[in-house]
Amino acid sequence: MDQFVVPQFIDVEDKILGPITVHQFILMIIGGLFLVVAFKLFDTSLFVVSAILTAGIVGVFGFIKVNGRAFHFFLVAIFQVSVKPRLRIWNNADTGQEVSSEEQVVVSTVAVKDHRLSRSRLTEIALQVDTGGVFMPEEEGSVNPYFNFNGESQPGVK
Repeated sequence: MDQFVVPQFIDVEDKILGPITVHQFILMIIGGLFLVVAFKLFDTSLFVVSAILTAGIVGVFGFIKVNGRAFHFFLVAIFQVSVKPRLRIWNNADTGQEVSSEEQVVVSTVAVKDHRLSRSRLTEIALQVDTGGVFMPEEEGSVNPYFNFNGESQPGVK
């Protein structure tokens, strides 16, 4: 039988400079390029403010992790949660017509029967599930040689 090596730790990024990953290194290069342009364009006080903001943004996006995932994934999740509706209603009957705001939706209540299963019926259902459907429920009154009325295996019967 052939044996194969299964790769492990596939979610760990490659490190290029000590503990710095490729993603972090690229973010630091982009931040550094922005600072060079800001140094050429702005006066000293505006450059210092932009340097602090740029360093903060690069630091947050490069080094902060929320629940073990990169910060930009966290921001995408926040955006998706804020855009999507919070309440979802499933309507089984698709009529193909849109309900206008002027029409009133009639909600009908249906009485649900309370189905209480007896212990013997539960035992039959559990056996059917456990055997993968091989066991079929027997007619009422017939005796199953493999199980007694408590659902336990008969002694001496396999």
